[in-house]
Amino acid sequence: MEELLWEWVTASKIVESGPCFLVGADLSPSANGADATIYDGLDATGRRIDTLVASTKTNQPLLLPGRILCHSGIYIAIGSNVTGVLVLWQKIAGKGGP
Repeated sequence: MEELLWEWVTASKIVESGPCFLVGADLSPSANGADATIYDGLDATGRRIDTLVASTKTNQPLLLPGRILCHSGIYIAIGSNVTGVLVLWQKIAGKGGP
């Protein structure tokens, strides 16, 4: 099994380019009304996986019973009132970006 990777994302960006597995995410809000969207893709035109929303100043996790296959990569779009999003993923053996 591939190593579990993580990144603290504070601005919209490509987290992984190429096929990978999304393992989980955790939205940390700076104020009420925080939001961040996770895409299977390299920008916000990719396939939307989920939008994390925190209506109170409490973290909002994305809890998965397994892994989600992302065919193109993982892109995180940071909305408003977000301190950051912790993203957990795994590369697919022999594939993936840098």
